[in-house]
Amino acid sequence: MDNKKLAEYKEKYGSIFKGRYSFTDFKKEIHELTFHFRRPNNQDVDRYQNTMQKNVTVANRNLICDLVIDQEERNKIIELEKEYPAIALKIIETFSPFLGISGESTVEEA
Repeated sequence: MDNKKLAEYKEKYGSIFKGRYSFTDFKKEIHELTFHFRRPNNQDVDRYQNTMQKNVTVANRNLICDLVIDQEERNKIIELEKEYPAIALKIIETFSPFLGISGESTVEEA
């Protein structure tokens, strides 16, 4: 993404974050994704949680489409997801610090 486009997105959304994800598939091909996204708001999280109860795949795809701000980057993710359906789970992990789910949980008997 060029600096002009990035500046336009910053003007529109405020803070913009860059995510990267890469993996090697079963054919030993390396796939690399770089994507820019905005911070999720309460409405995004509510929609994600409500949709998650019905269909996890749709919930993940919707959140990616809501947060990834560049159409080309979004299309690349969606296209790659057709061949590698679980890729959305890893991309959602990129958003986790903004959703409050990147921490550690423990359970013990009280």
